[in-house]
Amino acid sequence: MSRSASWRPTNSCCCKSVVFSWMAKLRFDLTTFNSVSSGATGLLLAIASGSIATLFGTDQAQPFLEVGIFLVLFSIIVFIIGNNNLPRPGSVRIIIMADTLWVVVSLVIVLFQLFDLSVVGYIVISAVASWVAVMAYLQFNGLKQATNN
Repeated sequence: MSRSASWRPTNSCCCKSVVFSWMAKLRFDLTTFNSVSSGATGLLLAIASGSIATLFGTDQAQPFLEVGIFLVLFSIIVFIIGNNNLPRPGSVRIIIMADTLWVVVSLVIVLFQLFDLSVVGYIVISAVASWVAVMAYLQFNGLKQATNN
């Protein structure tokens, strides 16, 4: 019999602590990654709102500035929540709901071609929404696993 086929955990508590440790690191990494990507996007939108408006085919820079400021504030909140030793599940759910709302609003904008943006603008909105959907999905699964154990 091969060594890997005969291996069995001898102490389930030890295995659980390894899993919980891994889950805590994954949770930290996901929320940190969410925070950093939201903050970087927000800073980019706030600093270069005029250039981004042009890329999106509009001369309205103010909405990009406002979304940028919102994302910077959101990233700070996500960072604070994610870096607590034991984040409250309700707080994590709020982050997931905010990410999900972002995806839904983005889909509405793209599907109904709202705001008469350029093709590049709609592609960027779709790409960002896809990224946010992945983050929401991973955070949802992490929360589900953490609360089931």
